[in-house]
Amino acid sequence: MSQILVVDALSAERRLAVTLLAQSGMGNVAEAATVAQALTMLRLVPLDLVVADLDSSGSGGFDLIEQLSHEQPLLPILVIAGQGDEELASEALQSGAAGYVSRERLRSDLVPTAERLLNAAAAHHGRMSLESLQARQSTSFEMDNDPGCVAAIVQHVSGQCRRFGITTEQEQVRVAVALEEALLNAIIHGNLQVGSELRERSDDTFRRLVERRRSEPEFAARRVRLFCEVDGECARIVIRDEGPGFDVRSLPDPRDPEYMLRASGRGVLLMRTFMDEVFYNAAGNEVTLIKRRGTDGRSGSQSPQQACQA
Repeated sequence: MSQILVVDALSAERRLAVTLLAQSGMGNVAEAATVAQALTMLRLVPLDLVVADLDSSGSGGFDLIEQLSHEQPLLPILVIAGQGDEELASEALQSGAAGYVSRERLRSDLVPTAERLLNAAAAHHGRMSLESLQARQSTSFEMDNDPGCVAAIVQHVSGQCRRFGITTEQEQVRVAVALEEALLNAIIHGNLQVGSELRERSDDTFRRLVERRRSEPEFAARRVRLFCEVDGECARIVIRDEGPGFDVRSLPDPRDPEYMLRASGRGVLLMRTFMDEVFYNAAGNEVTLIKRRGTDGRSGSQSPQQACQA
């Protein structure tokens, strides 16, 4: 059973987060009001996930992220941010956090986001390989529109990045999050053509539409294909769906404060934060993700044609 720690100076918000996580049944949930309390607990009890609220100044949450980056770099951190804290949330992701949720959508987003981070971290810890003698590895997958298949593929591909030294152990979890978002986007928005704007609704319209379209003939036959090539310098991952695509020029920058805390656009933000390059084909139904050895964040220094050339 997972061990989770919620860190928040405000008792009411802390109790809400603790209650939501505890009721989900995903593990034991402890709480701390200060960074000092959190660090004391972290040194006494092995934890699987830390949920930290970014206060209006962001100091407490950032202090905790900085400490954990040194002491427990493999421990995923999920930050909570509210309206007005968009830039802080982006900085937290750059500093080492593995995910974020909006304080305004805590009830709907906290549990599924925490589950995804726990699954990504568990997959990483559970797979150690002896394939270090390979100079290069190419892998391809073809999958239907079952989101349940995503975790195993993400585990395999992010594991390749780690085995070839492209990522550190800490970065592997972040790459896994980016890959999961890209695959889910290909399934849900690409093949099933379920618009991201439905995520903004407070009901379960989004989930019900996804489930219905998975069984409708028009959508059910579509496949998602992933190609990955990794060597000692770079990982290049291409994910293609069979949907109609979209106008890439219309894609907003999710780092813009106007979009930062919306439910839609979260995947693109995480992909661009955790990978060095992310770009789409002209049709909008294929995305390429680039991760280079020894980098942290997007370099933006190469064109798609130059990226990861052998």
